[in-house]
Parts: sequence; structure tokens; C-alpha cells
Amino acid sequence: MKKAAYTFATCLLIAFSSCKKEETPTTNNPEVTGNNYVKTVTFNDTLLINAYAYDASWRIISSEGDDSFTVDYATGTVTYASETGQLNSNGYLVSKSDGTNYTYDNNGYLISESDDVSTTQYFWSAEGNLTQEITTYASGVGVDTTALTYVYDLSKLNPIRGTEKMLEGKSSKNIITSISYTSSFGSSSTSTFSYIYDSKGRIAVMNQTEGTSQFKFSLTYFD
Repeated sequence: MKKAAYTFATCLLIAFSSCKKEETPTTNNPEVTGNNYVKTVTFNDTLLINAYAYDASWRIISSEGDDSFTVDYATGTVTYASETGQLNSNGYLVSKSDGTNYTYDNNGYLISESDDVSTTQYFWSAEGNLTQEITTYASGVGVDTTALTYVYDLSKLNPIRGTEKMLEGKSSKNIITSISYTSSFGSSSTSTFSYIYDSKGRIAVMNQTEGTSQFKFSLTYFD
């Protein structure tokens, strides 16, 4: 069900906010003056990760790339390449035909995701930020528990909207500065993040550094 727990795609998409536009960046953020719904995400200037489309109400209706799907809100159905998903009345995924199930709290935050291979619990702060994911995998050599721990710049709201994370409840309110990964089998790593803003105050580039490796993710918007 899941991709590798500690890929940049996971980190990037969790950083995106699915909240509506009523939030305004603080004075420590550049002023957002343009459409801040993501159109495309590109890796290292060459590889298109995903391209997104939205309806007139800025609900996501399709994604093309690593996570390709179309959404039919009339039937509450998401169609992927090899499976389908069902949405609740808030437009959030509650199940997929591959056996994945999602649960949310009363505020619309994702609190668990499970299938026949793994179970993930999500923990949120009072500020509305995802602070930790704990995933338990059953395997032939024992049970591996992994954790992702997130650190934020609480002085800066995340201005980005959209992406497939809109289908998985509310997302984190602030800008991520680092994510640490640990496994009960002993492995660990940490990534740090920095941002370049465009002239309209939107995140144009998100840079990830993990050890000696550096990665660049570029974003475009609809104006």
C-alpha cells in the first residue's frame, strides 16, 4: 500500500496544506498575491512528478504522474490506475479497493491508515501540525516499527494548497523545517528543508538535504 516510508514525495506532500484560502500568511511570510493551488511538481528541474487539475471550487479532480487518479465527487469515487477509492461526505478517502482504510478525528485530521501489511498512526499538535507518524509493518523476520518526526517553523504558515493530500484530510498548518526517520531495526536519517519564494509569495522551490544528498523540487501554479 505505502511507498517507502521515507521518500521525499511523502515529505513534500505532507508539507502541503489542504486547508482553504481563509488562512493568511503571517508577517514573517511573503505576502501571497496569486493563486496558490499547485499545478505541477518537478524533481531536479527535469522529472515531472505530478500535474494537478481542480474544479471551479478548487477541489482536486485529477492527478497525472506518480500518483495518477481522477475524482468523481457525485459518486464519491476516486479512480486510480489499478484500484478505486471511496470518499466520505467531506471529500476525504475512507477506503481503497486494495484493502486500505483511513480514519479521521472530528476536526478532519487523518489519525490512522491501515491495510494487510502495515498500520500507521498519525499524531497532531495543538497548532494543527502533524508531529509524528508511527508505522508498524509485519514481516517474515519480525515486526518493524518506523517513525517519522516533523519539526516546523511556527512563525510561518504554509501558503501551498492542493495536491492529492486534499483527499486525506486537513494537512499541517506551518512550514516543515526537518523530518527525522527511525526504525526499530536500527536505521535512521534526517532531512532538512529550505524554501525559495516567487514574486507572489508562493513556494517556488523546496530544497531537501539528507546527509550529503541534496534534492530540488520546483512548483508551478495556475497564474
